[in-house]
Amino acid sequence: RLLRLDEGAKLGGGGSGWSICPEHEEPLKLFCSQDKGPICVICRDLPQHRGHDFLPVKNAVQKYQDKLKASLVPLKDNLNSATEDQRHQQENIAELESCAQDLLGYIAKEFGVLHQILQEKEQGMKETVERLKEENRVEMEERLKELDEEVTFRNETLSRARAGLDTSDHIAFLR
Repeated sequence: RLLRLDEGAKLGGGGSGWSICPEHEEPLKLFCSQDKGPICVICRDLPQHRGHDFLPVKNAVQKYQDKLKASLVPLKDNLNSATEDQRHQQENIAELESCAQDLLGYIAKEFGVLHQILQEKEQGMKETVERLKEENRVEMEERLKELDEEVTFRNETLSRARAGLDTSDHIAFLR
């Protein structure tokens, strides 16, 4: 029995031989459809398996391999669909990046044009202010010159009037 256990473990580990039942030390040759697990021929006769359906392990393996193979097609389709969605999303991200770069370039260009226009307007307004300042300054300096002459004339008149009041010669005063 020990030799069979060692051989069964080796063979069972490789998948080609029989595994051994831990309770009865018999090969697991049957598959219980209700419990969904392998059993030995002794387990088959126990009360917990009465009325259950059994298949040879090889047939059960084939049955479940067929089911697994059938599920591979939708899984593969889902994988292809997910891969396509992933590729499409990557294209969308690349397109977003490209559009954003184009828009940023356009914004920079348009604001450059606006900055140029504003600089030209600023320069024009500064030149207008400088020209008007110069025109007004010339006029104001002329008016200041006239006022200086008038102040000088009035100071001279005031000085002559005071000088006349200060004179003691009445005849000269009346003249």
